[in-house]
Amino acid sequence: MSQPEELAKIIVYHHEFRTALFLSSLTLSTFLFTMKSFIIQIMKKDVYDTKKHQNNVNDLNRNGIKTEYYSSLRNLSNLITSAIALGILNAFFQFTLGYFDTEFYSWICILTSLLTWILVLIVLTLVSINMSTMISYAEEEAEIANNCSED
Repeated sequence: MSQPEELAKIIVYHHEFRTALFLSSLTLSTFLFTMKSFIIQIMKKDVYDTKKHQNNVNDLNRNGIKTEYYSSLRNLSNLITSAIALGILNAFFQFTLGYFDTEFYSWICILTSLLTWILVLIVLTLVSINMSTMISYAEEEAEIANNCSED
């Protein structure tokens, strides 16, 4: 199989999945947009505003690692915003560049889709880690409250 035939398969592949890539990116972006403030507010209240987190940050600062109380939350917020923007850009590419039957534009659309999904997986991982931390903090508080009530 010659190289032009292999490259032509990219166009066919993209042409078949262009609509799905457009819809998934648009849906993902709107979902993240609606959930962003909820995620950030919950994480701020239940993780970053806790005494445990403040003690961890103070320990890091005492050990020479300069950090702020909300720097991780700010980074998560920026990452979610980046995922939203990349998803919207990807949807735009699928809707515009996707209609040009060239290998170059098909590669741009496919790679943008891939990057969007990778960024969303990173966001999902970080939110999951924060949720686990939130549950651990709540568990510790429940144990302390339980021990106080037994005394």
